[in-house]
Amino acid sequence: MPLLIQNYVSRHPNIKIKQYPAISERATHLILNNEVDFAISSFKIEHRDISWEPIIQDDIYLTVSKEHPLSQCTSLELTQIKDERLIGQIEGYGFRDTIDHILKQEGIVPNYQVEVEDSSAILKLVAMNIGIPFTPKQALRNLDKQTVAIPINNEHCYWEIGLAYKKSHYFTEVASSFKTFSTDYFQNHIT
Repeated sequence: MPLLIQNYVSRHPNIKIKQYPAISERATHLILNNEVDFAISSFKIEHRDISWEPIIQDDIYLTVSKEHPLSQCTSLELTQIKDERLIGQIEGYGFRDTIDHILKQEGIVPNYQVEVEDSSAILKLVAMNIGIPFTPKQALRNLDKQTVAIPINNEHCYWEIGLAYKKSHYFTEVASSFKTFSTDYFQNHIT
């Protein structure tokens, strides 16, 4: 998000943007009450008055410390992590909900040792060999030298980022411009 905002603000220096970190219930509330024009969401917001348009699909990797036994794997099956200590976001965040859904489909009960709200802390914890997180491909550029990303052999190991907005919402020219810019940015810079 910071690069998206930086790119847009550099073109429109007088714009005002408010970013809200929001779990699914709060995002739905903000949209329905017209407190935001739209949400860029890593979870599908399902409500009869809200439209959700997928923008990109991103593969999910497992990231481990170079000290972890799995670090030698070139790819892995989800069943290989069933007894591992996981690091992840707290419940209610889109990526965490996606991971929990994927694991449930595979019959795996996740063993979260550490749950955080700040996703940037997750990769720092994995580098310290505290546990292992699932990481979207687009976040792999932030890996340090002590961390290894491993592809997962599972067709369901992906997540989507999309735009959610109230169906009856009127978009100002500025909001419409940012909505279009956001969609183009994700499609051209993240995939």
